[in-house]
Amino acid sequence: MRSLEDHLSPQELASLPESPEALASAGPDQQQLSQHLQRCEDCAILAHTHWSLRSLRANAASAPDELCPERDAWLEFAAGLRPEQSSALLSHAAGCRSCADALQEAMQLMQPDQLDTAEPLEGLASATPLWQRRVAAQMMSAAGKPETAPTDVPNLKPHPRRTFLEWLRLKPIWIMLPLTATIFCAAVLTGVMIWHTAYPSDAKLLALAYNKQRSLELRIPGGDPVAMASITRGEATGPNHGLPEPSELLELRLRAQQHLDQTPNSPYWHQIIGEINLLQQDGIAARRNFEIAQTVNDKLPNLQTDLAAAWFEIGEQSQTAEDYAEAAEIYSKQISSESAKKQSADLSLLYYNRALCWERLSITENALADLHAALQLEHSKPWQQAIQAEIERLSSRSATSPTDGYEATLGEVIEKLLPRWNSSSQIRAKIEQTAQLGLRHQAPWLADWVASKHTSTEIDADRHLALAVAASHSGDPGPSLAEAEKVVALYTQSHPNPDLVRAELAELHAFQRLGRAADCLQTAKLLEGNPHVITDAVIQAQVLLERGDCVGRSGDLTKAKTDYIQAGLVSLAADLPLTHINAIAAQAEALQTMGKTSSAWQLEVSGMQTCVQIVCPLRQQYSLLYNMVQSAQILGQSHVAVELMHTAEKLAGASGSVNLHAFAAEILGTFAGRTGDYKESDTAFAQAYALAQTSHPPALYRAVWQTDQAEISSRRGDSTSALRLLNESGSTIRSSDYIPGRINFFEQKAVAEMALGRRSDALADARLSVAEAERSLSSLHSSFERQEWVRENTDVYAALISVYLRSGDSTSALRAWERFRSAPYTNESLVNGGNETQPVTAHALVIARVGEQYIGWLVNAGTLEVLRTATLGDRAHLHQSAITFYHLCADQESNLTDVHNLGKDLDTNLFEPLTEKTTGSAHLWIDLDPSLSMLPLQALTTAAGDWLGDVAQLTILPPWWSLDPASALTESSIRSSAHMVIFNGFADAPTKDSEATALMQLFPHVTSLDGTAITPATALKAMSSAELFHFAGHAESSSGAKLLLSRTVDSGFSLTPEALSTIRLSGCRLAVLAACNTVAANPDRIEDVRTIRNALLLDGAHAVIASYWDVDDHSTQSLMTTFYKQLVSGLHPSQALQIAQQSIRSTAGWQHPYFWASFQTFTR
Repeated sequence: MRSLEDHLSPQELASLPESPEALASAGPDQQQLSQHLQRCEDCAILAHTHWSLRSLRANAASAPDELCPERDAWLEFAAGLRPEQSSALLSHAAGCRSCADALQEAMQLMQPDQLDTAEPLEGLASATPLWQRRVAAQMMSAAGKPETAPTDVPNLKPHPRRTFLEWLRLKPIWIMLPLTATIFCAAVLTGVMIWHTAYPSDAKLLALAYNKQRSLELRIPGGDPVAMASITRGEATGPNHGLPEPSELLELRLRAQQHLDQTPNSPYWHQIIGEINLLQQDGIAARRNFEIAQTVNDKLPNLQTDLAAAWFEIGEQSQTAEDYAEAAEIYSKQISSESAKKQSADLSLLYYNRALCWERLSITENALADLHAALQLEHSKPWQQAIQAEIERLSSRSATSPTDGYEATLGEVIEKLLPRWNSSSQIRAKIEQTAQLGLRHQAPWLADWVASKHTSTEIDADRHLALAVAASHSGDPGPSLAEAEKVVALYTQSHPNPDLVRAELAELHAFQRLGRAADCLQTAKLLEGNPHVITDAVIQAQVLLERGDCVGRSGDLTKAKTDYIQAGLVSLAADLPLTHINAIAAQAEALQTMGKTSSAWQLEVSGMQTCVQIVCPLRQQYSLLYNMVQSAQILGQSHVAVELMHTAEKLAGASGSVNLHAFAAEILGTFAGRTGDYKESDTAFAQAYALAQTSHPPALYRAVWQTDQAEISSRRGDSTSALRLLNESGSTIRSSDYIPGRINFFEQKAVAEMALGRRSDALADARLSVAEAERSLSSLHSSFERQEWVRENTDVYAALISVYLRSGDSTSALRAWERFRSAPYTNESLVNGGNETQPVTAHALVIARVGEQYIGWLVNAGTLEVLRTATLGDRAHLHQSAITFYHLCADQESNLTDVHNLGKDLDTNLFEPLTEKTTGSAHLWIDLDPSLSMLPLQALTTAAGDWLGDVAQLTILPPWWSLDPASALTESSIRSSAHMVIFNGFADAPTKDSEATALMQLFPHVTSLDGTAITPATALKAMSSAELFHFAGHAESSSGAKLLLSRTVDSGFSLTPEALSTIRLSGCRLAVLAACNTVAANPDRIEDVRTIRNALLLDGAHAVIASYWDVDDHSTQSLMTTFYKQLVSGLHPSQALQIAQQSIRSTAGWQHPYFWASFQTFTR
């Protein structure tokens, strides 16, 4: 039987029948309550109060309207904070069901069951059923009903008679209400505090864990500026710095896991798990959970801020600048959003955290600006003090490696003092002092100049040299070249002189700036053997830098990078930090062009660190920042690019160069407009034009600026203004030979015309833009150049495709897309020249990113006729979903339910709109947009709940497939008699259980090469004769993938795309790369065409099987053995791979896509 102390809970009260009579006739469960009410007077009175309130609601069932008080008003009334309104509120509650409920909820806060303990409420009149019954009686009175005796509860004990004191308390409400209200207020507040202490919210638990053991430098909501955790603050065990996890984190994880067990796809609880991962400093796991939450509900509070924190933590582990920049990008978007601007506390946190990102990127100016912004918005005293301390720490930084100023002084001497050698003894002393300083830096040129004769001819030459250097510094290569040529002529007619080397160096620089690569290389070759160059570190480093620029312009970026590296070594050895920074910047630019933007970021940060250490000149700071802006643009970090360009524009303004300042302002205007900040864009453009009034740049500059401004006008919906600007600049652009300017002009004109409904004009200009872009195709030879061309011209073709689509011409739109995809490869021998092929009857699925949408086509592959066109969805959402799906599949610890849910969503969006007509097809040929190239298609889930890899064999088409569809969409079987070449990249020779041994038993004609004895020559020769090539070993994918024939990247022979370009593989039917991430997939970035997979296909291999992520050794060996057994049985590669993957999936412990979905078939 229920004890008397076990009073009714609010839930049991709510479950009571409509009346005492209904309770008497209720079922067995309710009978227990009835028996308890008969024995417990307190609960009986409480039940009577409940029935009274219920009767009031039943009689007044009005819905809440705008006249109803806020719900907080009822809590304040129950707490006694509104005594003057008591009658009015009670009268309103008597006639309003909603407000009667609100009052009842306020009263229930006082119930012991709502708290961990009832001790704080003992003895309070407001906590008793009597008090609550009195409130009900007052409500009845306020409703105009006569006071009646309470309805009898069946078989209840009679209520005891009230004492005089009790009646006294009850009757004069105007006397007792203030006292009761005070007591009730204290009780309610105490109850609420106890409740929140006993049951803290999820955010509170996170904050408590953060404060107890702070593991993040970043701020989190509710966190205090406590010291970072260390081993000395706790036990030397646990996941965080050897410390045990706080109990709050354990409690929250248990809470979150319980909810996820019930609702596995809950975005909120995935976010909570991610926040727990953050406090555990596991940025990768945190990002995965935040991305899952984002794909379900991207509007969750603080989700983007959490995602930024995850990227920052990934950067803390990897020390990769790109990760910090990604965090800064997300923080910047949040800061600029309207919702963030309304919450100063949130903004302070965002600015503080972004400041940490800038500091990691060595951009102190931005870090300090953000800290000052955070301080201004911060209301918490402890955080104000912490932010102020950070400002003082960063502001106190000074040059840790100050230079002797030789490099800066040398430039001043050449430009201003050499022509004045005979002017005064002070000038001669300054020059001689600088010459002696140069000897410490292995730079004797100036000392040799001092020792030479200073004839009138030489003095005249020195004057022209100063003019050449000054023109070069101001960015005018034409006048610089003219002056340099005069110097060369004067020194040549005089006699050999050290100044001749300086003149030729100025000439070399001018040739490089003017794009005259042949003249530049010829001059560089003349200087290479000059003894003054060989013995002078300054001149030698500068010649290497200029030659590298010219070699790079001619297309040999690998050799250019070598020159830059050599220049860096020379400058480092001679203690020439400014020249060393120039070498770093040049290397970064080369890496950027080669598609290695992440590596470029790292170098640029390294250069900025050196800049901070030596306080380098403003122009060098600007150059480094501008390179970082370019990197951010390539990586899609547009908000970071704008923030960096803000700082660069200020540096340009302080440099004293009006031309540079105008140029920087115009770029800022363009980039700001692309992020939607049109006010900032207008201001920057106005500043650029104002500066141009004094600097008088060439007319072409202004025309290019107007084209950029027209782009921003179109983006903001003002196509009329865009067209006006383009018409103003048209004659200058059309008459120039500046191809990038012409391309952009015609593209923007087509965009504006299309928006104004001028379709025929838009189509004509879009075609002109494409024609201009294709003028450079014949000069593309390397994969670097192809990649750069694709990146630069994506929007150009998108404009043409959009015009076709809006005109209803889907086939022309598709053909324009395929022309874009194949254009960089038109000079390759990719068409099947000898073998006869059957007419192509297969269908292909083509998925392309066009602007902000993904477009899909179902195509007759033989004729490129469109059978169906569909808009597949928003670019940002689908791309993010694909990235998240990749991360889930590549992580064996991820939840299979999450994989299925997201895989089904992707299949529904990307394939279902196109595959209805291909139902029953056993083979899907797919041309995927580069932004989706990392997508493991086999692991998608169909509407029926099957893996897509179970339903169909999947083959990915290359960018150039439309050049020879018959060859691309033909799959041939491999004979067991085929000559197989195996590269064993493991350190040990094959054992009886190894992968290589299993393959030797299936193919009798095998050439097996082990990493212990292989050489580049023997490897490439063996591959040239292979019909079937198999690599088993290790791969390194950070720079486009290389196959390693030893366990480390630096030892032994590695097979690179460059090495493969020296051979032909026309007899190779299949190449299998059974190693980690041989596709070189980077799910967060666009496809890098410089991969082993593409190199093999371009060199003639008909098909390649490669992996998307780091694979498991045991499951991969089993998969490969099954694959080859199916292959020798006569199946095609895609069929054999499908069966092998099904076999792995059916093995216990290997059901997760991580074990089987990494490998994909690619065709030539």
